[in-house]
Amino acid sequence: MKHLILGILLSFPLYLLAQQGEGVNTEIDSSRLEEVRGYLHNAKMDLERGLNYVEDVPLGDKEAYLASMMEQVLNNSFGQNEFLMRNILHRTKVVYDELVKTPSSPKRDATARKILEENVERALSLYQMDQRLIENTDYIVSQMKPVDFAIVGMEWTEYVISRYMDLPTNESRLNVMAATLGLLYNDILDDMKHNRLLAPVAQHIETFYSLNKDEIEALKQASGDGSRNMEKLEMARKIFGFLQRAVKSMRSLLGEVSHLPTKHRGGSNQLEMQFSVIPDGSFLMGNQAGDVYSNNTNKQHMVIITRGFEMQTTEVTQAQWHKVMGNNPSYFREQSHCPRDYDPEIGCPNHPVEEVSWNDVQRFIEELNQKINDGYIYRLPTEAEWEYAARAGTTTRYNLGDNINPDQVNYRGLNRQQTVATGSLDNQNAWGLSDMHGNVSEWVEDTYISSYEHLARINPVNCPSPSFLQKAPYMNEECQSVYSRVLRGGCWYYDAAYVRSVHRDFWGPDVRNYGVGFRLVRTKN
Repeated sequence: MKHLILGILLSFPLYLLAQQGEGVNTEIDSSRLEEVRGYLHNAKMDLERGLNYVEDVPLGDKEAYLASMMEQVLNNSFGQNEFLMRNILHRTKVVYDELVKTPSSPKRDATARKILEENVERALSLYQMDQRLIENTDYIVSQMKPVDFAIVGMEWTEYVISRYMDLPTNESRLNVMAATLGLLYNDILDDMKHNRLLAPVAQHIETFYSLNKDEIEALKQASGDGSRNMEKLEMARKIFGFLQRAVKSMRSLLGEVSHLPTKHRGGSNQLEMQFSVIPDGSFLMGNQAGDVYSNNTNKQHMVIITRGFEMQTTEVTQAQWHKVMGNNPSYFREQSHCPRDYDPEIGCPNHPVEEVSWNDVQRFIEELNQKINDGYIYRLPTEAEWEYAARAGTTTRYNLGDNINPDQVNYRGLNRQQTVATGSLDNQNAWGLSDMHGNVSEWVEDTYISSYEHLARINPVNCPSPSFLQKAPYMNEECQSVYSRVLRGGCWYYDAAYVRSVHRDFWGPDVRNYGVGFRLVRTKN
């Protein structure tokens, strides 16, 4: 499913260029701000609880449960300003109400569940953007919407178009396409006419809607009339084609913006560890259906990361390990392994440290947190955080595309037969992270579980160490009776198939190997 534009909107410079009511008093009292903040917080908590609980709801009851949760959040927001979370839920309810006019069937029920669940997840992923809208007191007072709403509406229209073939009948296709057109027309009245960039496409939408609304309404009134079935199909196709063209025009007028947040450096610490800021957001975690290289991966599922964090741009180096622990356990530490930057005391300072077990890493982290007092807590990433950061918004096998070569990634392809200096190959992803594929496999916090899609959808982590729960207040899952810890990313002696973004390994926490290292994340203390 297509994701909403997340990070780019946080700094998107276009706002409504012609605002009504010049000279509006933009002062707002603190009680009003707290009221709005309270609504957003409660909506977020309701959606999080609902998504975590829905996994335990019997399949036949999921649709009713999700619809009820959506209705509750919408009702609780009555009288509040429009926000992106509520905007998505309102659109979803309009389309859902049209879809369920069709008699229940396996296809209709499955489509309804999917639309509800995916858009509740979509709404939740917009929480941080809504928090930033709160600080725009001009909007709180005047309710003149920034262009964020038009772009979110455009992305949501694309989503409904992508579900066209999932709709069970010609009548349901007409109803859903007509509802989507109506929502886009309302966007014109609310937003698009007031934005000079979008004015041309707004005029086309208004014209199409005006010319066809009577015929659409007549066909909708003929509900259950099989003799007009082909007319309904033709009109559904007509609206579908128009919506495709309208969205394409909107993208062209706004500029083809990427959904990837702008790469942002998070700074460094006294050990010269460089970090990148990883924003909160959502992504599809796991193995794509039909991928022949499935090996211990799980089916694709939506995961939401609600707390941003900073991740080390490279694997922990031999020099960094030496500064904290006073030794270097690495196999590749001889002068022959790094003739250009060999250090007799350290070894190969810029190569990743390896031959470290998961338990060794925990001791390193404990020592590091005691030695560095910089306002951060250092830890391993969770498995979900690792894949989210590795992908950096991509859905391909690697964050470099569906194929790699040895000039980009240190894997078996070139038979280097050793590690290389961290960050020395041209494989930095959109969030500034290097060597997420190959070089050394990287320990993560989680205990291995074969079916990780059954974990929580929000900030999932399986059986973290007791110290982890003090560093990051995630919900601890009921622990499995397993011993192994998870490794991600693959290493220098792996084939290309086993250094993909989705690939998982698992070894005992005391195992050391010359293809295993780690990188850190840090969060504000």
